[in-house]
Amino acid sequence: MSRTHKPGERVESWGGRLDQNQSTNQAINADYKHVLEFLHPRAGESLLDVGCGYGRMLAAALALGLNSTGIEDTPEAAAVSQKNAPDAKIVVGSDVELPFEDNHFDLVTALSFSDYFSDPEEGFEEIRRVLKFGGRACIFLPNSDFIGANNKYCKTRYTQPESALVFSLKVWKKMIEESGLKIVSVRTSTPQLGQQQSDSWKGRLARFLTLLMWRIMPLKWSCQFVCYCYKD
Repeated sequence: MSRTHKPGERVESWGGRLDQNQSTNQAINADYKHVLEFLHPRAGESLLDVGCGYGRMLAAALALGLNSTGIEDTPEAAAVSQKNAPDAKIVVGSDVELPFEDNHFDLVTALSFSDYFSDPEEGFEEIRRVLKFGGRACIFLPNSDFIGANNKYCKTRYTQPESALVFSLKVWKKMIEESGLKIVSVRTSTPQLGQQQSDSWKGRLARFLTLLMWRIMPLKWSCQFVCYCYKD
């Protein structure tokens, strides 16, 4: 059995970042659109974003014509998502007992998986349950073997909070496959560099080197994995 979260622990880990005035960011939204592209969405399909946070994935999904639903575990967090994705349906509920019928969604995303799910194994099973047959899912999975985990620079920018559930790719794959989901591909994530952007030559060089490092780094050493799955 994997390590689990206590109820509400994810919101506690947000600390001061849970800000209802936080708005969506255009640069970061582009990353979510990139994720959606790999799921091959079609206008009118339904999407569930588990642990929808600031509502950025929902905003990107709405822009593509998807019927978008998000779930958070507290009213405060749900209010943040609703502010940034007003046309989405936001519900408050448990990640291990998703308040939806079986075979309900075409797409499911869980991009804050390690922060949100109180029990990863049950979380994967719930994702499979609410997916339609042939439905697709994208899940972000932090890597316990991240090569930069002991590097001060990487530690402050790319590692997960202490409350996060972090495992190796081998462990994550085992949990996903045992849930009944089929893995299509696992990719390394691209770091979000919005705060590092600069017009100076040093800023541009830092961005170039960071992206280059992420491209050449072996998957097993990456910061987190982007896992695409489906339900057959």
